[in-house]
Amino acid sequence: MHEIGARVSWEAMEAIAEELRELGAAGVVVEQEGRNALVKAYLEDDTQVADALSRLQDAIDMLPSWDLPIGPGEVWCSRIDPQEWETAWRALFHPIRLGQRLWLCPPWEPAAPSGDEIVVVIDPGMAFGTGEHETTQLCAELLEATIQGGETVADVGTGSGVLAILAARLGAGRVYAIDNDPVAVEAAEANVVRNGVEEVVQVREGHFLSGLKGIDVLVANLNTALLQQMLPQLPEALRPGARMIVSGIGLANREVARRALQSSGIELTAEPVRGEWCAFGGVWQGGTEI
Repeated sequence: MHEIGARVSWEAMEAIAEELRELGAAGVVVEQEGRNALVKAYLEDDTQVADALSRLQDAIDMLPSWDLPIGPGEVWCSRIDPQEWETAWRALFHPIRLGQRLWLCPPWEPAAPSGDEIVVVIDPGMAFGTGEHETTQLCAELLEATIQGGETVADVGTGSGVLAILAARLGAGRVYAIDNDPVAVEAAEANVVRNGVEEVVQVREGHFLSGLKGIDVLVANLNTALLQQMLPQLPEALRPGARMIVSGIGLANREVARRALQSSGIELTAEPVRGEWCAFGGVWQGGTEI
């Protein structure tokens, strides 16, 4: 297994992290270093390394054309022992408390619920996270405040299925868990079964909201560029008055995301921040496509 990574400006972090995910990396880790970001990922297939490094450098070279500063622009690659990696990866994840009554736990460290607490068990498969990231936490807390029971929910960019499963456990009537990565779809399907919500959650590989209609609640944990690509699909997919929960947005891109959401007909009702990340809650009022 190889670790590949880049040191870039914080503003460019989302774009580089997304490029690494598209390369099929097992796990993407972001660390802040002052005004810069250290973005690391892991490749299990040795034959991928040369192409991945080339594509990563190409993405860095393209940053100025996206109005993003490069920063240091350093790229590296190193070999790591797979067994050491798996042990270290598991050590990253522990039960975490979200909102008023939610627990997210890895299978190797379960939590015992009390009262009306909800426990969701997620195996990230060394790739898609167990809710440790601030953006997932922000979405989960907004979701807890939004779901009343019986809603049709779409979770776009579902990854390991955390938010889709939470929606089901909170009482949603139907949940579509969507990702364009077949590996993520496989991981999400396994977690849906693990949590016993396969009668409610349908996992599908797809392009944003394509083919969906009648959505009452949309959860989208995407970066800013992907969010902007998804917004034109809202009129076909959402019911009037549908609730929106959006995150995956670094504070550097907060204004860009806010303008995009408002111009697509979303009345914003919440803008929580955690660390260097923000989320938006809102109500879709309809509007012109962008």
